[in-house]
Amino acid sequence: MDVLPLEERKARLDQEISGYAKMGWRIVSRTDTTAQLTKDKAASCVVAIILALFLIVPAILYLLLCKGTESLYLEVDEEGKVTKTRS
Repeated sequence: MDVLPLEERKARLDQEISGYAKMGWRIVSRTDTTAQLTKDKAASCVVAIILALFLIVPAILYLLLCKGTESLYLEVDEEGKVTKTRS
């Protein structure tokens, strides 16, 4: 079991963050070996269509107001393994 130097762990985390940044994730907080990312979620088109079939106003309100965020926590352990946790 080899312990990676801190600089190598930082580099692995940078590489991982770079990939997620290309997919629209933003950094909320960061340390040398961990990062918390966030991404806005869009409203569901299926739910909006179902609402639109019955009433237009609820569908419009749903699309405007029903947004959320998704969080992702990345951690690089001493061996260089990246652990991802979504919430």
